[in-house]
Amino acid sequence: MNIKKILSILSMLYSLVTSASYLHLVEREENQESLKKIILPPKESNTYDEWQSGVYSKLHKEGKITLKKAVASYLNKRYYHEKIKFTPKKEEDGFFNLFNSQQTMTFDTHLGRSKICDLEIKAIKRQDGSIYIIGNDQNFHTYEYIPSKWPSLELSRKRVIENIKEKFHSDFRIKVKDKCYLSESKELKPVWIFSIHLNGLPYEYYADDNRLYKKERKFFHLDGVTGKTQVYEENSTDSNLVEYDIQLDGDGTLKNSFFETFTNPTSKYGHERAYSKDHSFIYTPSDTEFNEVSVFTHANNMLSYFKSIGYVWAETNNIILNIYAPSRGSNGRNNALYVPSNESFNGKTSINIGDGDGHDLQNLLTDTDVVSHEFGHHVQYRTLKTASGESLILHEGIADFFAFAKTDDACLGESICPEGSDSCFLISECLRTADNNLRLNDSDYSSMTPHHKSQLLSGMLWDLKADLDLNYLAKLTQKSIDFLIVDSGFYHFILALMTADEYLGQGMNSCKIYDAAINRGFGTMLENLDCKEVSQWPEDQETTENLRDEDEKEALKKNEATCGSISKINKLPFTFILFSLLFPFLLILCYQSFGVAYSRRT
Repeated sequence: MNIKKILSILSMLYSLVTSASYLHLVEREENQESLKKIILPPKESNTYDEWQSGVYSKLHKEGKITLKKAVASYLNKRYYHEKIKFTPKKEEDGFFNLFNSQQTMTFDTHLGRSKICDLEIKAIKRQDGSIYIIGNDQNFHTYEYIPSKWPSLELSRKRVIENIKEKFHSDFRIKVKDKCYLSESKELKPVWIFSIHLNGLPYEYYADDNRLYKKERKFFHLDGVTGKTQVYEENSTDSNLVEYDIQLDGDGTLKNSFFETFTNPTSKYGHERAYSKDHSFIYTPSDTEFNEVSVFTHANNMLSYFKSIGYVWAETNNIILNIYAPSRGSNGRNNALYVPSNESFNGKTSINIGDGDGHDLQNLLTDTDVVSHEFGHHVQYRTLKTASGESLILHEGIADFFAFAKTDDACLGESICPEGSDSCFLISECLRTADNNLRLNDSDYSSMTPHHKSQLLSGMLWDLKADLDLNYLAKLTQKSIDFLIVDSGFYHFILALMTADEYLGQGMNSCKIYDAAINRGFGTMLENLDCKEVSQWPEDQETTENLRDEDEKEALKKNEATCGSISKINKLPFTFILFSLLFPFLLILCYQSFGVAYSRRT
């Protein structure tokens, strides 16, 4: 046997050793019950919520690596659990990404080979070439999964078919599109995604073998004719009726690509929908149709306002204006709600508005602020999707501000507060107001409900009106929404405002935004933010990352496990042991080969 054959045998044995070690580790991870939870590095207590890119941001800024490479390198360094992968979204999937790839990049999160349906990370490139990353890993470690088990495809398909047959009586086609982990109640549910064609229109259904979780429409509508409506310009307090030209589908009802009315005709306070063959919906306030026409017209006017400040309609279906909608309290008459996916309308988005009982609230269907506020929630929902904690307060405050900005009036719902009603923050005047002196964590603020707390945010934005043109301020706020994520809070929003000002105003107003936030009590969370040095915020974490690396190295020296390094610790002993067991046989083999060769020579 010659040297080449010996080297070949050694190579084969080495491959066997390393592959056996790898397979052994994988088998343990799949079957070991304690490893069902995703374990990621703990969040440092001295850092912000943002995911910084540190040295990778600098390398990208210097043109040494691409944005994709910079972000991916950082994410894989910070979250180095082997089952978590970050993949840039495909262009067709980045539905709400209104920027080109040179400005932002959105990443999907994968667990093994399957995507987590609703967990995303966004990288934003600043004007100076640096980038920052936002996302939230707060509950990441609580997600449980079983990699080796996925719901039955056939049973999942059966659940979808049963749902369609129950709700529709039409032919349809169904095929499997993909699978993903759907986040629900802090757990990851493995589901199948089905593409459905029903009545010639496309849908997507998310289901497992037990239930249907979500369904979405995947199509647009086209406008047909121009109709006429007549409503109050703002509300009944101005008593001015104004006529509007408005786009309609042409079926004689109040319906177009953006909105469609539903008037709950079988409910106690509902009415039949307005109908006009010639598409003229001119009514007086005493006519029952006037309420429906008012909501539809004000919703379309608010959409036009949003378009004027940079909003782009990018929906697959229109929004249901659910009028005289049942809700909680006083037979459901004293409320207005934004519902992103309403099962009563086959998963469509709806804005539900009661008519007010005249005691707690009134004129909800004729005051433009009501539907304007609810549509403001829809504009935010393209990125900000959480309805709890700071996210809820932020949602309400921004929605209020847009209503204020449209009318240039800091009072929300001037006509909806009956005399003496305690449902309004300013009794008999305003449901809420931006003209206030609230500060974060003041005693008055701390005792408020989330809706009342939201006046802190709308008030901060209204403060900026003293230094900024109101139209620019509205554009700035609308733009900032693109830099939020599903559960952003106060800090994200202030940072997003500054980032938006970079794009719209070359960063000239960053310190004005910063000062307005400080004046409202946000100083503690902004103490390390320098509004004058944009390239320095948020701070890089290179030092923190290096410290973590050193801690990990020290742990390895002591043979102590740290998060993300279990496989590094376990793999070496197994490989070493197996190789040690085989080493004597290798020596014998080599000795015999060389001995035979030597004897032949002699």
